[in-house]
Amino acid sequence: MSVRAEICAILSDARLFYGHGYQDAEHEADAILAHLGIDVDASALDSNSELSRQAVQFARERAESKKPLPYVLGRAWQDVFEFDVDERVLIPRSYIAEFLLDGTLDSWFGDTPPPTILEIGTGSGALIIIAGHVYPDAALHGSDISAEALSVARNNRAHYGMDDTLHLHLADVFNGVPIALLGKIDLLISNPPYVTLDAMQALPPEYLHEPALALAAGDDGLDIVRRILSAAKNWLSPTGVAIIEVGNNRALVEHAYPQLELFWLTGLAHEDAVFVVSAEALQALT
Repeated sequence: MSVRAEICAILSDARLFYGHGYQDAEHEADAILAHLGIDVDASALDSNSELSRQAVQFARERAESKKPLPYVLGRAWQDVFEFDVDERVLIPRSYIAEFLLDGTLDSWFGDTPPPTILEIGTGSGALIIIAGHVYPDAALHGSDISAEALSVARNNRAHYGMDDTLHLHLADVFNGVPIALLGKIDLLISNPPYVTLDAMQALPPEYLHEPALALAAGDDGLDIVRRILSAAKNWLSPTGVAIIEVGNNRALVEHAYPQLELFWLTGLAHEDAVFVVSAEALQALT
């Protein structure tokens, strides 16, 4: 049996849940081998080599602990971007990254990229770091309620050489964001907690390794979304926009805000999970 086949067997037999960037056991097996720098046919790898033993050990840890593979490896990928992760932060997988990278948001800014960008709930820092690569001249700010999450974000900020350009703030939604940003945020991005109470109670074991603070958001999953929308009109610039991810909660959002003009974005493998709302539209909220 090849090392790859052995890994696949270990993962398949464990009846794992795949939802953190990998589709199945074979996909995770390839990720483990790639993490170890094995870019040759794994069947040719000596099963007694140190690399093969490490690969199998990663697979066994994944199978026995039910931790998502990125936590086992200590690394997660969002498109071509690699980030340090551990159980202090949500594993990066936001759909917003796609819209940053494919130019979807450019239509909201015309020929002038957003001068100031804030991410609420930055976690590992993945989205705001990607935003900084898309808009290299922007002033970048990321905030999070978790000091532990910000420690991980600082590691990723340093990895991408953004210590001088990305400012991180300990904040509860807007409470803690520098007052100097009031009315000056051109692009607000957030993948906030949005899991409903019922969904939290039905999560597979893998998700229970992620910080509940980054997932749970009350009975209808909109506790944090409401707080963002109620205050965003004061923080956005007159031409600013907010892009917010809400998972499967479109119907709940539209029920809660029937008069608010929301633009729902469609991605390559999803729709109705992310909306854009302008500062002008938010002025109608009381």
